[in-house]
Amino acid sequence: MKLFIRLSICIFAACAASCASAPTHGFAKPAVLAARPLRRGLNLAHWFAQAQPTDEIFNNTFHEADFNQMAALGFDFIRLPVDPAILQDGSGMRADRMAILDAAIDRLQSAGLAVIVDMHPVVPWVEKLAASKSLVTQYALFLNAVARHLASRDAKLTLFELLNEPVGFQTAAWNEALHKFWAAARDGAPALTLVLQGANWSTVGGLTEVTKVPDPNVIYTFHFYEPVFFTHQGATWGLDLWKMLEGVPYPGTPENVQLAIERSLANAAGDESKRAVELELRKYGNERVSRMSLETTIARAAAWARRNGVHIFCGEFGVYKKNAPRADRYHWLRDARELFEANVIPWAYWEYHASFGLVDRRRNPDAAACASLGLRAPDDAATRSN
Repeated sequence: MKLFIRLSICIFAACAASCASAPTHGFAKPAVLAARPLRRGLNLAHWFAQAQPTDEIFNNTFHEADFNQMAALGFDFIRLPVDPAILQDGSGMRADRMAILDAAIDRLQSAGLAVIVDMHPVVPWVEKLAASKSLVTQYALFLNAVARHLASRDAKLTLFELLNEPVGFQTAAWNEALHKFWAAARDGAPALTLVLQGANWSTVGGLTEVTKVPDPNVIYTFHFYEPVFFTHQGATWGLDLWKMLEGVPYPGTPENVQLAIERSLANAAGDESKRAVELELRKYGNERVSRMSLETTIARAAAWARRNGVHIFCGEFGVYKKNAPRADRYHWLRDARELFEANVIPWAYWEYHASFGLVDRRRNPDAAACASLGLRAPDDAATRSN
């Protein structure tokens, strides 16, 4: 990816002092953000990321009826993944693509939804970023350009997330890069709330290793897909083992995992794969994954936020639908959502449609999933959106 590098690198000199590690301020109450309070959000995938950047995709993936339905169901903000590659070419930022993005944000905000503009590059590019300090510098300049573009928008309704799911960074290297990215974005958009996260795929573990920036107008985020053998069973990306898994239960016990072992073994080819499937699923059952397991991890994120006096939210959570038992999926969604809310953690569900989606191909909401997420019933939502 070729990045926009015509901006002056002097922004880093201006921000060098503020990029130093900030001290922890105990249990200080977080400052009030420029953005309005977030509560329940939704990711809109396969629009400006995870899709071909064509006029057909930009113009016809989502419509005003979708946005009105999202608001009517009870969502108050949207996390909008945007692949940085679509916003630039060899000569710099693409004014035409920025205009298309602006129009999308306008449409969402007209429906009463706040928007997190989430820089969401493909994983191989993020791995290159982690291996190249020069690319880190170029990407910071790109973030400055995007931030300058967004800076004039309503700060109550517009947030800027700097990098989705950093992977390949060691802790110290990520903290250095994160502070550089923050300084560049803050220079470009002095008033907008910025969204930052930890390394290691934006996990809670990565979050707790972040050195916070000296900026009160920041919200930190994490993603939650634990246990991954449940939430990603049947997925064709990531670990090879995932695509073999089928019927993995939640909660898990040594007894109820047996059917999942039988189904998953039928999907495995070769003795080595079969041994791996049985080993991991028996381990899963013996760990007795339950609501308490989820609570332990979510509580770690909440405790980190309290210690550091900062805001946090869960930017992604959900269950891949293909091979997950339906009732167990609803159970997991309810437990995760209730635990977020018990810890006063806003959340953004992954995703509106497609393989984790809340609606079917005709955009009819899944009533049971809506109930698990504490949303309005689809019939009530339809009345509100009309």
